[in-house]
Amino acid sequence: MATVTVASLHYRSMTSSFIRFLIFTLGLLGAFLLSACQGSKSERAKLEGSHETTSMFGDKVVIHAIPLTFEDPSTRILLTSSSSRTQAHFQRGLPRAMGSGLVLKPSPAGTLSFWVLSDRGPNADGPKVQGVDSKLFPLPDYAPLMGTLTLTGHDGTLSDLYPLHIKDRLLSGLPHPEGSLGATHEVPLNDRLHRLKSDPDGADPEAITFDGKDLWIAEEYGPSLFRVNPQTGQVLDLFRPGQGLPEILSHRRNNRGFEALAYDPDRKTLNAVLQSNLDEDAPFIRWLEWDPSKGLQREYAYPLSPADYKKDNPGEAKLGDMAALGQGLFVVIEEGKDAEGRDRHRLMLVDLNRASDIHGMEGLESLSDDPERVSAYQAIQPLSTVRLLDLEQAGWTLEKAEGLALINEKTLALTNDNDFGLESSLIDNEGKILKGHRHACSLEEDSVSERPTLSGKKCPKNAQDIELVPSSKAAAEQVVWTLTFERPLREYFNKSLTP
Repeated sequence: MATVTVASLHYRSMTSSFIRFLIFTLGLLGAFLLSACQGSKSERAKLEGSHETTSMFGDKVVIHAIPLTFEDPSTRILLTSSSSRTQAHFQRGLPRAMGSGLVLKPSPAGTLSFWVLSDRGPNADGPKVQGVDSKLFPLPDYAPLMGTLTLTGHDGTLSDLYPLHIKDRLLSGLPHPEGSLGATHEVPLNDRLHRLKSDPDGADPEAITFDGKDLWIAEEYGPSLFRVNPQTGQVLDLFRPGQGLPEILSHRRNNRGFEALAYDPDRKTLNAVLQSNLDEDAPFIRWLEWDPSKGLQREYAYPLSPADYKKDNPGEAKLGDMAALGQGLFVVIEEGKDAEGRDRHRLMLVDLNRASDIHGMEGLESLSDDPERVSAYQAIQPLSTVRLLDLEQAGWTLEKAEGLALINEKTLALTNDNDFGLESSLIDNEGKILKGHRHACSLEEDSVSERPTLSGKKCPKNAQDIELVPSSKAAAEQVVWTLTFERPLREYFNKSLTP
């Protein structure tokens, strides 16, 4: 008969406990990995295929997500004039970025097409130049484009791509010279970190709409409005602050000019909205209702809730784009970082009716400087806004929601700007990517060689250069959502409905 000692019993007990602990741990790990995998698949499923969500009113919204692959090589942007390093990173060229603006295009029955818009072109953050931020433009001759996007069930095709031009001159996307109307206080550099010339006529298109005859494009630098020939991309008329538009719009914050534009077919007016408030502390964003044929200019206050944003700062709020429902009713994308620093995107219902006209009321934004201005703002009636849909809760995971269009009375189309799938990174002398922001480094002013000199107290000591590299696959993707609501969108403005 075998002898079982206390030590052996203790050993077996320990071994048994260890095995149970190992099985338990592996089970937890497996569950975690399965959950992560399912979460990843779930997130991916919401960027392709169909799913359902619930509006803030409690009814169903059916979402169909279409990733735009644009696999046709003709849709890629070749970098033949860029540095050899940039070309090596993008051997197939850059993906198209046609999500800055979106509006329904009249098409034959059974075809769903939109006019779409690029912004100023491929660019990324560069170093400081004499204390001023810079942008890298690997294709300085890039001309902003408009085109046609046709959805084909599970994909989309691009056609009729036209560069924006005035007469025979192509527009560029380069920033305006310092001190001029529309200047953004950015130094343009190429991807070799050499200075480029600024362009007083440069354009940064961000929104597009159709008035039944002509296209209208809102651009961010001026900010400006262009009347454009839909068949050619020719700019027929150009309106700027003090030149057909209210002068106060020239005081927009850097890179916070016009971002949203829509034509109201009932009121027969264009509606253009700044991306953010003129003053970071102001609790509203300026909204322009405009009819150039009648000389009509009305301005409204789109109200902001500081508590919705990081550090209770209304300056974090941005408006992405909007769609007109008629009769002074709109759906608007409102976005920004919330109190926890997370990106938030919401669809908001906006009603212009009964709002106060603040045209000519300058100084309202600087409320902290003058008690009389506080009283003046409190006396006005801002636009009525109600939240329609939380896009993150609906499965939206992309950073920039910049295109919104009305398809029919119940359905919207939404798309994102993929920034041409590139970003900039600091690198060392071996080409390894370093942590740190590009603006933390300064470019030596006399640097003209292929190996520029970077310096700065917060610049990594081993930073040798800045390269343009591909952004993440998710960030480089453009997706179109169609969102179909249970009821006509105008019905959500009914006073009896409570979100």
